[in-house]
Amino acid sequence: MAASREHTTLLFWFLIIRFGFAWQGCSNESSVHGFCPTGNTCCRIHSDHDTGQHMVNNIDDDNAEHFQFGCIPGDMGKFNGTCCNDGGGCPMGYKCIVEKSVGTADESSKEHFCQATPSAPMADYITQRLPRYRLCSINDEDDESPLTQLHGLGISSQSGDEGKLAYYSSHGPIDRLVPSADSHWIQTVWIFIHGSGLNADDYFCSALAARKAQTNYDEYSVLVIAPWFSEDDVANQPPYLVWSHQDALHPWRYGADAVNHNISSYTALDVMVETLQNKLGPDVKIVISGHSSGGQMVQRWTFLTKSWNHSNMKAVVANPSSYLYLTPFRRIDGSWRMPPSSSILNDCPQYDMWKWGLADGGNETVPYRDRALPNDSAADKLIDEFQHKDVTYLAGSLDICNETEPDLLLGDDDEDGHDQQQQQHCHSHGLETTCMDELQGHTRMERGNLYMESLQYIWAKSTTHCHKRMIVPGVGHDHSLMFNSAVGMEAIFGKQQQMGHCTGAESQDIFSS
Repeated sequence: MAASREHTTLLFWFLIIRFGFAWQGCSNESSVHGFCPTGNTCCRIHSDHDTGQHMVNNIDDDNAEHFQFGCIPGDMGKFNGTCCNDGGGCPMGYKCIVEKSVGTADESSKEHFCQATPSAPMADYITQRLPRYRLCSINDEDDESPLTQLHGLGISSQSGDEGKLAYYSSHGPIDRLVPSADSHWIQTVWIFIHGSGLNADDYFCSALAARKAQTNYDEYSVLVIAPWFSEDDVANQPPYLVWSHQDALHPWRYGADAVNHNISSYTALDVMVETLQNKLGPDVKIVISGHSSGGQMVQRWTFLTKSWNHSNMKAVVANPSSYLYLTPFRRIDGSWRMPPSSSILNDCPQYDMWKWGLADGGNETVPYRDRALPNDSAADKLIDEFQHKDVTYLAGSLDICNETEPDLLLGDDDEDGHDQQQQQHCHSHGLETTCMDELQGHTRMERGNLYMESLQYIWAKSTTHCHKRMIVPGVGHDHSLMFNSAVGMEAIFGKQQQMGHCTGAESQDIFSS
């Protein structure tokens, strides 16, 4: 095993403020236009046509105008990520490792990965080894509509209130798209929704990297959009829709109204989808995805929305802390029960209320939900419609930590073959652990498994449904690694399931006990 050359020197950067986000410029050279989201690490790379080599120690014989910069996301540590010399990057405190692939005789076949060091702030025994980050690259040469510019989409509520949803776009303001021109060359729209970090800029950059790496579409035929559901404690607040930060549940993700306008976050997403359909026509493919809290939003919105077009839409839900259950059943001690038990109902009365279930009640005020679910018959209709919506659930195989169980044990045999138990700590990246969440499972991976089983029960009389689950190997709770993986890109850019021709898992009556 040999470590590749690497460095963690933070390149010169400056800040540009765009309505609450500070983008860092990666160089003070006027001929170099490279920007990264705040908290990312700038890495110097070759031209846009060849990102396979890194400018080690910022030295190269090429002229400055050929330099470009790529960005390492900040989920695993702000700034000071490790720039590798092969066009990739590692989190803060990880080393770039290249080694011969196991079981191959070809010397040219090597694995490139990241290995944690003792200085890695977010490493634990689960994430000692991670894939390389694919660097995103933003070079703002378009003065009229730079990629770092935040746009605003006009949103009107049923009460007549008007506001604007903030978003980033790879193709400029979406309400200025020209149907007669843009609809002929934009084939796919990817809407990528951030998590509780509210880092829409980081998600936008990661999506651009995945767009460039995929091979199913021409890069520029894919319109990438990253909405920003900001909260009212963010500095340099823009004149856009904002949601309360005092609610630990992040109300934008379960459809609550903004604090400055009577407009639901779900209404805002409806209007965005409808605007794209009107501008680009009914045949354009629209993929709505979210990671972590963004995954929660996408799953619940997909269930309630009336803006869904079955012929061309797809939802991708990645690593959420919880799901919207469609029945009061929960798995308790190895079996499914409804209600789980009288003691659970007494101790956790909200377990099946919105946002964890469909029952009325709870502490959250969500007019959008109340309008969509006025009675049981409306709920039954939405459950049936949900079955035929194309939904993929992405899960990182290493997203298996629960911070309420800090003394997780990792076995290691000593020289005599005896199991030596070592206390280990892991990072759950904000996994929610209320009783409502814990009734869905103890980790995100377990919760995803159980939720898919619950869907199989709901649709037991149908041979198939349009929901499927895909596992991303070797990845934990990281939006960039999830969606830049081969599995993640297949979920976004792969073939869409068509209503009536789905290949979802066959149903089973798993609640018979």
